[in-house]
Amino acid sequence: TAAPGARAAAPPRWFKTGQEIVRADRAFDKGRMLEGVRIYRRDSASLLTQRIVARTAVIGPGGWVLTGVEAVTIRPDGSLRSSSPRLAWPTPLTPAEVVAIFQPTLQMSALDAFRGLHGGPATVGADVLRTRLFRLFAEPLMPLVMLLLAAPIVLVHARAAPRLGPVLYGIGGGLTYLVADGLLTASGQTGELPAVVAAWTAPVVFAMAALTVLLYAES
Repeated sequence: TAAPGARAAAPPRWFKTGQEIVRADRAFDKGRMLEGVRIYRRDSASLLTQRIVARTAVIGPGGWVLTGVEAVTIRPDGSLRSSSPRLAWPTPLTPAEVVAIFQPTLQMSALDAFRGLHGGPATVGADVLRTRLFRLFAEPLMPLVMLLLAAPIVLVHARAAPRLGPVLYGIGGGLTYLVADGLLTASGQTGELPAVVAAWTAPVVFAMAALTVLLYAES
């Protein structure tokens, strides 16, 4: 059993870079060294062509170098096993990206999503990246939608005695929007809906509906 107060070891990280799926147990030296590395190389049809297991991966002036390498190359006529003390690893992975993988943030920038879709390191699938990229541009509409949903309350209170209906409309509309937006986003991330539809449907539909109600409330 672990000693009292001991911190549990961080789980290994899986990520994609180019056509390779990579697993690394730990990262050291500000992302310049990986330990317990497994690399799964694929062809253009996403079929596995090689598995590489390495003790460490270290970046230097000439790029990444694997040490303690055991490789299995898959061929039409069978598999070929080989080993090597050192092997160059041609990958665009940078130390800063390694740090981001092992210390992920809750928010993903548009640049990170774009790079993940175009061969950069990514810890999530393409559907998640596409949905996140479109949502980054659709999310600024959320305050506008909430404002439009709440506007009838202000109009009614300014013209007559307070009524419960507009209040329930504003609260119910806001909650319905959040639920619908969440369901659509989840559908985009799982590939059930195209990312652009998942990201933009709720903001656009609810903004148009709320604007229509507001125009009728003013008339």
